[in-house]
Amino acid sequence: MSFTYSLLPNTTAVMRSDGAVIPSDPRNADWQDYQAWLGVGNVPTPVPPPTLAQQAVAMLAAGFQLTSTSTPALNGTYGCDPTSQSIVQSEIIALLLNAKFTNGNAAFAHFDKSGGQHSFSATQFKAFATAIAQFIGTLLPIVATNSGTLPTPSITIA
Repeated sequence: MSFTYSLLPNTTAVMRSDGAVIPSDPRNADWQDYQAWLGVGNVPTPVPPPTLAQQAVAMLAAGFQLTSTSTPALNGTYGCDPTSQSIVQSEIIALLLNAKFTNGNAAFAHFDKSGGQHSFSATQFKAFATAIAQFIGTLLPIVATNSGTLPTPSITIA
């Protein structure tokens, strides 16, 4: 039987046309057959490019670069994963209901993805939270429908 092969994303294994996944192990007879198939000039089907929805999911996982024009100390790459979103939502609710952060202070230390701590005032945090909401709000419909325009992963606030 004659097979064709396809490359798989994020791995050195290949998929044979019958659905078998062949690990890149030189001792594996199926891998040896694949190498022989390549040796006679055959070319595997390339990894398909990620869909728009997959790109949007990757952007959510990667976070975004924040630039503050008035307070460069806030600059950093911040997460927008569910935990990060929950923290931002909790602090915004506290600000809206009590005019102060959950720590009872007028400033809040928020961490970027690398663990860097940044101190936000209420005004800065509201701008930050609004920008995150817009970023995520643009990505979620793309994830759901696989259509739309990906936003830039950078956000600028005052």
